[in-house]
Amino acid sequence: MSNSSSAGDSLGLSVGRNSENSHGLGVSGIIDVKHQCAETGEVAERSIKNCILLDGVESMLRGLTSFATASGGGVASTKTGIWLSGVASAVDRGVVAPTSTFTSMACAIADTSDRLYPNDADTTLDLSTAIPGFDGAGTSQAGTGGVWFQTSSADIFALAPSGTLPNIDIVSDPIVIKANVTSLAAQIVDGIFVCNQTSAASNYAASTVLLMAGRTTATGGIAASEEFTPAITLAHGDTLTITYTLRITVS
Repeated sequence: MSNSSSAGDSLGLSVGRNSENSHGLGVSGIIDVKHQCAETGEVAERSIKNCILLDGVESMLRGLTSFATASGGGVASTKTGIWLSGVASAVDRGVVAPTSTFTSMACAIADTSDRLYPNDADTTLDLSTAIPGFDGAGTSQAGTGGVWFQTSSADIFALAPSGTLPNIDIVSDPIVIKANVTSLAAQIVDGIFVCNQTSAASNYAASTVLLMAGRTTATGGIAASEEFTPAITLAHGDTLTITYTLRITVS
């Protein structure tokens, strides 16, 4: 007798709190088995629907965040943050969205200059001279880009996964941002992304920040319900609070 098999997972990933659940990633599969009887030589084949267990779901989460609680106990080599861009280029599922295209907004660690800055004790910002930002007029401001994190530059995802299979959510703590633009034009937010920082905070460049999911004000191959319109205009003193939800749906 000989047996052969192949296994696959079914995974759906959606972002945010849209009432119409849309999947940004789908991987489907089944288990195929072939049983050959040694006595008769008869071959029987079957296809079995795949069943994903809780440990499998948490293994998928480990690739999204390094925060031990949110990732189901595992720790990855990257941490997850929020990337804000004023670039209104279209994005679509399955394509690369480089930070060189979706340049970061102008950011500052504290309210000391005309920039966006953290306005909550639990919100932090990592800056690098290698990450350029730009002001409200579109002028490049080298070294003012930023990736927003939760407390002490940990992942934005600090809460344990919630829900029950087939739907498991990881929800970020709110990221609170305030605008100081007394000398600049209003800051226009055209894109919000969840990103992975793949190297140490003291030594990273824009090329090491990976935009994993998000939406811009430009459409693309998306449903109308997913459109990010209108753009968010941050005038002086305005506050922006961002909560990001990632959902894994298994079947």
